[in-house]
Amino acid sequence: MLHSDIIKGYLTQRRVSVSDLEGIYWKDVTRGCPQGSVLGSFLWNLVMDTCIKLIKPHVYDVLAYTDDLLIIWQASSRKGIEESGRTVSALLDEWCEEDKMIVAPAKSAVMVFAPRAKLGCSVTPLLKLPERLFRW
Repeated sequence: MLHSDIIKGYLTQRRVSVSDLEGIYWKDVTRGCPQGSVLGSFLWNLVMDTCIKLIKPHVYDVLAYTDDLLIIWQASSRKGIEESGRTVSALLDEWCEEDKMIVAPAKSAVMVFAPRAKLGCSVTPLLKLPERLFRW
């Protein structure tokens, strides 16, 4: 059996069941990567590799671990932070659209590791991703 056949079999014809006092209920699973599975991390890395390669040239660094992604960029001003953020947001949105993925806004955060005064601004930078406005 070819490796591609093994992976295809791993991702197709999947079902999940839930049982209660009235019986067992089955539902076909048509999306996602089985979490906690032997191949889960490998498949996630395979998919995320294209995202990392797209974003990395535009930022300081991209770190990926398990099913999390950390995008680090640097700038010396509020405007620079927002411009870099818009670039990253557009690239991430492009990748999500192309690869049929979504960013979970409730699980996403933006952090600034510098005091506002050092950035030369009295107003907190803003970053807008689809469906969510981030404030630092």
